[in-house]
Amino acid sequence: MLRHRSGIFNITEASDFGDWVTEPRTREELLALLKKNNAAFEPKEKTGYSNTNYIILSYILEDIAKKPFSQLLKDRIITPVALKRTEYGHEIKPENNEAVPYYRENGTWNQIEPLTDMQNTMGAGSLVSTPTEVTLFYNALFTGKLVSEKSLQKMTDVSTGMGYGMDSGVFNERKGFGHDGSIDGFQSFALYMPSEKVAIAISSNAYNIPFFYVLQSVVSIYFGEPYEMPQFKPLKPFLKLESKELEPFLGTYSDPDFPLDVKIFNDGNKLMVQATDQNAFEVNPIEENIFKSFEEMITLDFNVEKNQMQLEQLGQPTVILTREN
Repeated sequence: MLRHRSGIFNITEASDFGDWVTEPRTREELLALLKKNNAAFEPKEKTGYSNTNYIILSYILEDIAKKPFSQLLKDRIITPVALKRTEYGHEIKPENNEAVPYYRENGTWNQIEPLTDMQNTMGAGSLVSTPTEVTLFYNALFTGKLVSEKSLQKMTDVSTGMGYGMDSGVFNERKGFGHDGSIDGFQSFALYMPSEKVAIAISSNAYNIPFFYVLQSVVSIYFGEPYEMPQFKPLKPFLKLESKELEPFLGTYSDPDFPLDVKIFNDGNKLMVQATDQNAFEVNPIEENIFKSFEEMITLDFNVEKNQMQLEQLGQPTVILTREN
């Protein structure tokens, strides 16, 4: 489950998830919702992110320790690291200087409500903290103050696509480990670079630009390297393409020096991308022959005449793949 190879259905993708997540639900209610959905794939068949894994693991921890998950967080992380502004989530109280989330629509910022009840998210998103304290946590984690060296090695082994609850990426040629998160209008990202012994964390309660581009700029600024400030303005509307207009891009792309085959297919007038043993995701047309996924930080630039596709992912070297005959 920590490597997201369980195949357990991602409960946040349930069609009725938003109908009940704003009210506190019991473990039995949440498990009943999960059981209504079939498995996404067979265990160990591939890597596919699922918030359900963290929720179930939280319940398992409670059963083993005979303590609520909120208490386990306090006993095993918050108190040992001496965190002062990190806690199990509760109802937001603006009068206590607690941030509320917003979304932007038609040029206006609007407060999001109702909000997710944190009792429902458990280990998938119930922790509230600040960027400063998240960096304290990562430093403690990577310096042996929370887990053993053997456990840390397992956490950072991403050979199957993800480590134990941790992802990896290359930022300005420096390998980092971390995780992102989003809930309601909040977004966050944390990254630790072992070679530099540096932890970086950012969070926001409202955004209207790709969040990961902010992270890329932060990393560059920290190391005194050239950077381009993100443009704080609404994104241009995506182009609207018909099914026949997507046909020139379809196929499987590969390269002898690239470890994955990348399949491009059409699903209901949506251009989908699926790499070997990974979940498919949508990319949106932003310019002629150029598609982007802001969530996956991927840009695809097609050269139809040469049957090639340039793949650029934030923090990774750009590669050119050729469509198979």
